[in-house]
Amino acid sequence: MVRGIYEEILASPEFADRPPVLVDVGAAGGIHAPWRPIARQSVCLAFDPDDRDLTAARGDRGYRRCHVVPAIVTDRDSAAVEFHLTTSPHCSSTLRPRTDALAAYAHAGLFDVVGTARVPSIRLETALAEHGLERIDWLKTDSQGLDRQIGRAH
Repeated sequence: MVRGIYEEILASPEFADRPPVLVDVGAAGGIHAPWRPIARQSVCLAFDPDDRDLTAARGDRGYRRCHVVPAIVTDRDSAAVEFHLTTSPHCSSTLRPRTDALAAYAHAGLFDVVGTARVPSIRLETALAEHGLERIDWLKTDSQGLDRQIGRAH
């Protein structure tokens, strides 16, 4: 029943040329699941440079359009920045994990650095323009503590 309401609202003429734009910063493990009911009527822009667990985000995955950008979102566009690859792809970051602060937690091992990579970084504004998008309707961010820098850049 709820899905029918979303479909009815998003099928209105107001959304035909202006579908909702959903942005997922840090899409490792798949695009933000709560968006599934409106995926078919929406455009998604998903980011994550660590492709070890990005398979769920490949292709349109039920979205009207879905763009997966293999880059980190930061406050500047750069061809390559240092990126710490951790045991869990969901914990990889440009910030080196503070193992001393994590040591007391059961999940500390997920943050163990297993390597580094040079990955591109992009501003939200740049990515939106590259994909012909003018706005963000919903933003989900898992940016490992860089949220403020990202917000300042847009």
